Amino acid sequence: MEKEIAGIYITVPCEHGVGSCSYSICSNKTEVYPQFFENYNASKKCPSIPPATYSVSNLVVDVTKSLPSIAEGAFRINIDFNSNNAGHLGCLHLDCNLKN
Repeated sequence: MEKEIAGIYITVPCEHGVGSCSYSICSNKTEVYPQFFENYNASKKCPSIPPATYSVSNLVVDVTKSLPSIAEGAFRINIDFNSNNAGHLGCLHLDCNLKN
């Protein structure tokens, strides 16, 4: 994750699970994102996402809580999906603007 500061993108360090962190959503799926796994049988492994090209543009998400001023601004987020068995599976690049 990078934040734009004075026209330059600076890497956001990982602090308290936020920033440039590594996550294992499948090993603690009920703790991190329970809404994604609520209809998934807990005895199975992480769900499979079919290979395809997914695209979303001009998405607006209304966050109900107020953001701290440090969280406002332009961000670039790169997400790499990896598997212990298959290695690199894919990636996602997000450009987003957070504002109050």
